Amino acid sequence: MNMTVATAIPLEEYLATSYEPDREYVDGQLLERNAGEHDHSRLQTLLANYFVAMEKRFPIRVFTEQRVRVVAEGDRIRYRIPDVCVMLRPYRKERVLTEAPLIAIEILSPDDTMMSMMARLEDFRSLGIRHIWVVDPARRKVYELQSDLETASLSEVNGAVLTVTQFGVSVDFNQIFRELDQD
Repeated sequence: MNMTVATAIPLEEYLATSYEPDREYVDGQLLERNAGEHDHSRLQTLLANYFVAMEKRFPIRVFTEQRVRVVAEGDRIRYRIPDVCVMLRPYRKERVLTEAPLIAIEILSPDDTMMSMMARLEDFRSLGIRHIWVVDPARRKVYELQSDLETASLSEVNGAVLTVTQFGVSVDFNQIFRELDQD
């Protein structure tokens, strides 16, 4: 469940601290992340493995639960942690990513709220992430953030197949869901 810690935390303290599980940093507040449940964890592993298999064919690197600085404007400082992200190579190898990943994937947990999810997705969008996907393991559905300069909306992907346009590669989530069902 997403809960905000009542006291403000200095950015330096956040960056120097390891939390278990890791937490996001939003304008001085720590936010807990929903994770650790079977379907969430397994789906995260399957998606990471899917993209890792592509690393030899395409100039990408895959990360799970990697801190990404999404906003750094005055008092607005935000670090988000996508469940899975894919970077184009070459990229700056930093402790915390400051470049926009090519893909950011969020996996829904039962305690996620639409308000907290949309805030996270909006932060991804503001960084310039090209492909922002949300996967719902409970309903076996996939969503993509559709946006222009002014608005953003989350749209269900008919057929549960998404394409990474830079490489012409389609990701068939139906196949990934079948693997999730094999347990």
